[in-house]
Amino acid sequence: MPTEHSALGLALTLAVETLKREFGGDLLSIILTGSAHSETSTEFSDVDLCVLTRRPFVQRQRRTFMNRRFDIFVDPPERIEEVIGARQAPFLILMYANCRIILDTDGTAKTLIEAAKMARDLGRAEPDDGNRFRYRSEIVDIFLNILESTDPVTVNFLVGSLVQQLVEAYWLENRLWSSHRKLAMSTLAQQDHRLFAIIVSLTSHSLELERKKGMAAVAVELVLGSDFRVKMYANSLGPVVGLPLTSGRFGTAAGRSRTAGSGEGTR
Repeated sequence: MPTEHSALGLALTLAVETLKREFGGDLLSIILTGSAHSETSTEFSDVDLCVLTRRPFVQRQRRTFMNRRFDIFVDPPERIEEVIGARQAPFLILMYANCRIILDTDGTAKTLIEAAKMARDLGRAEPDDGNRFRYRSEIVDIFLNILESTDPVTVNFLVGSLVQQLVEAYWLENRLWSSHRKLAMSTLAQQDHRLFAIIVSLTSHSLELERKKGMAAVAVELVLGSDFRVKMYANSLGPVVGLPLTSGRFGTAAGRSRTAGSGEGTR
């Protein structure tokens, strides 16, 4: 856990003060999670902060404070409460179950952390069509925003959110429940080499904008498979990035049956 006078502690203090100033009275809570909380971080590790606000929107920010990179997840508490209650998002649940409160103006963070720990102990609920519709809609919405954007910084920001949703979808369908993001990515690498390679490539900030959009299209098509808006763009960009398309991993019940029947992946 970072001390007040360590390099990480000083960067964390600057980040917290900046967030206080930017969100003002809308700021409810700031939570430190990930490797910085678990004391497994190095000087090259990102610092993960969960920020709860009264503002009704979701953001994922990547920022730098004193030469340390911060991944900042901004959410209204109502969304986090709903996701935790559904027990279908292991990454988010484990972020809140393994963390330290930096700021909690009204007890919101404490309540959500207790709920996350309970959800973690209960384990994952069985996926249903409602949950599949939710993550499909979120993935397609983020992807279409990526297509419309011409700003590399905005695209990188949106791609980070897209990658998180794609991995969540994979975990959901494969009944995975990992206590650490790296372990979950290792599992994905073992089960689906192509999807893993694309996701790793997408996180590179040096990737040319149109190529990144093309790879995002192929990644989404691999996961969903049946959305015509994604398929149209993936069909046009797939050959450019050298990645042939499939019918999708688990976009539809029929698609899941074909995948399982072919012996691909691990169920």
